[in-house]
Amino acid sequence: MTGSIKMAFDTAFSAAPVGGDVEKSLARQAGTIVEQRVAAVETGQNSGSMLFAIRAALYARTGALAVLPAKAEVRADPTAAYNGLYANSTGGTGAGAWTKIAELPDEIILAVDSGAGTANAIKVTVSRLPADGAVVSFAAFQANTAEDVTVEVVGGSTYAIRTAGGAKPSEGAITAGMVLLGRVDAGASTLRLATDTTSIAIQTASEAARDLAKDFANKGEDQVVADGLYSARHWATKAADADAGSGAAAARDAAVAAAALAALAGQTAEAKAAVAEEAADAAQTAAANAQASSRVFGSWTDLVIRTATVEGESAEVLDSDTGTHLDGTATGYDGTEVPNAGRYYGAIGWGGTRWLRIGSTGLSAKASTTEVNARIDQGGDEASGYLFEWLDKTRLKRLAGIRLDGVFEFLGQTLPEYVGGIFAKIASQDTRPGAMSGYLFEWVDTTGRRIMGLTTAGVLKVGGAEVPAAAQLNKTLRSDGLTTEPLMAPWRLRETRRLLQALKGSVASSQLPINLIGESWMDDRSHFSQALTQQLKAAFGDAGIGYVGAGKGSAGGDATLAATGSWVAEAANHTTPSVAAPFPSLSIYTSSTAGDQLSLTASSGADSIALHHLGGNGVVRYRYGSGSWTTLALDGSGAQVKSLSTPPAGALALTIEVVSGTCVIGGPDARKTQNGVRVNKCASGGCRALEFTSQNEASWIAAMQALGAPLNVVMLGINNRAERTLDQWTAELGELLRRLRIVSPFGDILVVSPPEIQQSFPTKPMSQWSYVARTLAEAYGAAHLDFQQYFGDAPADYGNAGRQYFTSTDDAHTATNGDQILREGFLRALLYS
Repeated sequence: MTGSIKMAFDTAFSAAPVGGDVEKSLARQAGTIVEQRVAAVETGQNSGSMLFAIRAALYARTGALAVLPAKAEVRADPTAAYNGLYANSTGGTGAGAWTKIAELPDEIILAVDSGAGTANAIKVTVSRLPADGAVVSFAAFQANTAEDVTVEVVGGSTYAIRTAGGAKPSEGAITAGMVLLGRVDAGASTLRLATDTTSIAIQTASEAARDLAKDFANKGEDQVVADGLYSARHWATKAADADAGSGAAAARDAAVAAAALAALAGQTAEAKAAVAEEAADAAQTAAANAQASSRVFGSWTDLVIRTATVEGESAEVLDSDTGTHLDGTATGYDGTEVPNAGRYYGAIGWGGTRWLRIGSTGLSAKASTTEVNARIDQGGDEASGYLFEWLDKTRLKRLAGIRLDGVFEFLGQTLPEYVGGIFAKIASQDTRPGAMSGYLFEWVDTTGRRIMGLTTAGVLKVGGAEVPAAAQLNKTLRSDGLTTEPLMAPWRLRETRRLLQALKGSVASSQLPINLIGESWMDDRSHFSQALTQQLKAAFGDAGIGYVGAGKGSAGGDATLAATGSWVAEAANHTTPSVAAPFPSLSIYTSSTAGDQLSLTASSGADSIALHHLGGNGVVRYRYGSGSWTTLALDGSGAQVKSLSTPPAGALALTIEVVSGTCVIGGPDARKTQNGVRVNKCASGGCRALEFTSQNEASWIAAMQALGAPLNVVMLGINNRAERTLDQWTAELGELLRRLRIVSPFGDILVVSPPEIQQSFPTKPMSQWSYVARTLAEAYGAAHLDFQQYFGDAPADYGNAGRQYFTSTDDAHTATNGDQILREGFLRALLYS
């Protein structure tokens, strides 16, 4: 019976007497109509359309289709080209019955511009290909440098970008990080932007002009605004100093500095007076120097042509100048070789200016990471009431400030105007005969007695006693504020700790899968990975074998994957970097010979197994023990994962045999359903970060996501240090961490740096590689474990003549003693104990 659902129910209820029951036959008729309409939608009839997450599920659908042609939609297949609208005109099932007829037209497609293209030829990756009329959004990786800009959808078409008005975007209209939203016009091959790049460019230019105007009005004394020009404030200060004498500005600044130090001094009047005297003269000297100096240059060549105006004038060359030069002496620039970047002292008594390098760069090179921020409110912000403020890293709390009325405040307390006492002297400015002999800088009391000084050898002395270098610096923090302790940010391993607590509390359905990503230190289970896996399983339970890559064993040593026949084993590493193996262990088995077999054997058994393979024309069959064979088509494109039938209980014996075609196998993933830890060995001996990032991004990410691990441990650096530059290491490790953040956006990442090995790399100390690794870990919200302090400061101390932490065969891999240290460090990091 067919008809309108509303009409059927109207008929049933209108026939019922007031307060009485609906006639059963009419109610049944209405229900039948509802069932028919629901079935029509489920089977693709009428305007209804069946929905499937992946294409394989659509092809696997069985059952009759009442109305033809039937329609279906595939919306979340990892292979973007598989998503779309499908039709079935035959009523059959499987791949041959369904035909893709169009792309999905609805919703906004989120694309990713990772910088694979250029400024004017953008490349983006998408979860599904856009159809005509689809809306695409992505954040531009870099600014455009020309009007002709295209965007290529990887796996799809290329479109010319047009503005909302239909014009080409002007140069620089698309800026780095700008979020672009546009509609695909397939007929015109264009992406018409809804983003108003013209207005944004005008606004950006206006803001730049506004800021430049503020700088010309208010930028501080001796600070160049642009092209050698100074601000109105600069010239006003110069005029005031000329009227009041050259020491006026210094006296004013000395009062402020002295008052601040006095407030921080001890409780006795004598202590306050002593500190205030020290601060007064130190501030006076610094202020006089700052009025004619404190200039920052982009390169040494820019500085060396400058003439100092006062003895001791300071200058700085930024870290971006990585060259070297001979330091200045009395006879010219003929001293020792020094880096171009650094702080400089202007000496004018040697027949002209000589710039002497006195140290590394200061805050000018590290402004982006400083914990304290200085802010000048242009023209005096009446809302804040301060001309100048020091703020903490949150930029919400004021530490100190100068009010509009000129009063100095520190932590909310008003400081007195001036207290005097101790004098600071720079060697070239001290006229006392012999007083500064052997010293670059000193603090003296009013009688001329030296309280503290810095010698020409760079040694700090207090009361005549030398202060050890270890006491002069806070060695618990790097210059960028990151800790130097072995383990940085262990609290970022949140999911790891949560799941371990759940396992300790026997919470149902709790598992902790872990991916070990690295080189031979992780790939060779005879080092530490096997024992570490066994310790974790013994403590928290066994959740299965995990991933076993081609040519590899399992992380726990409880399973092997053996090949018989003519299988070819390949792995991506530093000797074969071009191998395409987008699987967790960067390794593959390939065979086109029918009858070739792979055997996975394990004593512990498994509850489920998934097979990682490359899609193509290969067909295999598999069985457990001597059971019956099951045929499996290795179809699809790129890295694929297919579930095998449930294994029988007991010891695992899986055989996979080539039937036809070319079969490319990554490896099986064997799991148990019970609570516990499962470790996936995602390592390849001899590899570098480059081999991971050279794999097809979408395929490798899909393969890693299939493992479902909330913790990714990355331990690389040995091979990178031997064969790659620091810049390459920075880019390649950063790219790997970026991909891992896509694999698990809310998961944990632990970046691990190995210690210095026994082989000699004098120009490439491991500490430099570890420094970069910690910086990148911070950038990607990861924890970082540096094993150098675990092993010792000097490699000789833990070599074969010392603690014997390394093998005597190659000096590049740990021995049993070193493996125990590695396991200790890993367990402490994971358990935070």
